[in-house]
Amino acid sequence: MTLLSESAGKPPAGSLVLAAFVVVTLLSGVIARRRARRSNAVRDRTVKVMVVGLPESGKTALLASMFWRLAFGGPEGVLLETDRETTGRLLALTKGMAQRDVEVPAGTLPGDTANFEFDFLVSKDRGEQARPCRVSYVDYAGEHAGALVRPGSGEPPPDVMNAVAECDVLMGILDGEKVLRVMTGKPDNDFFTEFGDLVLLLARAPQKAVHLIITKWDLLEPAFTLAEIVRRLERFPPFRQFSGHRRHGVLRIIPVSSFGMNGYLHRDRDGVVRKSGDPELHWDPYNVATPLAYAMRDVMRADTARAFEQIGVRQRARDFSPFFVAVGALLGMISLNVPLTSFGALEFVLKRKAVDNLRAVADRPQDVKPRRRRQREVLHVLKFLDRLTTSGFSFELKRSRTGAA
Repeated sequence: MTLLSESAGKPPAGSLVLAAFVVVTLLSGVIARRRARRSNAVRDRTVKVMVVGLPESGKTALLASMFWRLAFGGPEGVLLETDRETTGRLLALTKGMAQRDVEVPAGTLPGDTANFEFDFLVSKDRGEQARPCRVSYVDYAGEHAGALVRPGSGEPPPDVMNAVAECDVLMGILDGEKVLRVMTGKPDNDFFTEFGDLVLLLARAPQKAVHLIITKWDLLEPAFTLAEIVRRLERFPPFRQFSGHRRHGVLRIIPVSSFGMNGYLHRDRDGVVRKSGDPELHWDPYNVATPLAYAMRDVMRADTARAFEQIGVRQRARDFSPFFVAVGALLGMISLNVPLTSFGALEFVLKRKAVDNLRAVADRPQDVKPRRRRQREVLHVLKFLDRLTTSGFSFELKRSRTGAA
């Protein structure tokens, strides 16, 4: 009787097998989801750039000339590509800049905010190609930055506000012609009001890399140095406060000339802008690739500086740029972990050696030794960008917080 009651109290063997099967299936699903999340994080090697500027400041010309400068490749075997539709739109813009008998294209109209997706295409041995990383470039077509910082009837749509919040690099565009009037003591009445709105927007992004781009540098360069212009802008209290603010992100000022410095585009005696009739002169943009080249490097610098302050402590991947996390993980410098719960956030813990290696990725990519093919591809792009910034021209007003770099 005792034996019968003991055996009756035990669950059937089939139930135990079924329970074990369910547990194994659930655990397998959790592990698979964790692996998929880590894998997806490593694949998302995208830098998000948001460009904000005043009307006629040269945003559209900068985009077109940047594409023109990077689309044809060079000895490094790296070029910038996009889909056919976007390529057609950009080539239509460049036609208006490169051909003497075509008018200069108009700027982006309010309400025409556009997102351009660019891939870095690397040509390898035996004709193979790879696309190791990309740039998402949002061109904001608002009337001025005030719409992004002041409530009112002209408030931008949610997707624009989300782009501001989610971008890795915020680029503010200053019209070089208006800056010239400031330097000659004849500023526009609304210049410093609009500049203040732009500075306020930039100041609200302390974790981002910030680029202040001065267009139409060909108008300024003959009479003023970049250092002189920075000193003049710092006499404006909001900009002086912003440039001295304690922050993580890099703050860089970059002069560009979308039409170049060779006189291809010039003003005649009546002040009318014209293209040169000299057949020996061609459209040759100046320094226009430098902002994009520094975008990826400055993202790595800014996020490495932030991670430096929490060495040995678990940090959430979503608090950093996806590009920083993905490149660091791809190169074996960041080890991504996912909590056991399927809804847990990606995390990582950095050691001092990993931080030093991540700094090298931004500052000395040629010294980083790749171990696998995909590592070689992304490092090839970073080395290409390093050469662009070395030959480019910028003023690094503030690199990062003291002691973080």
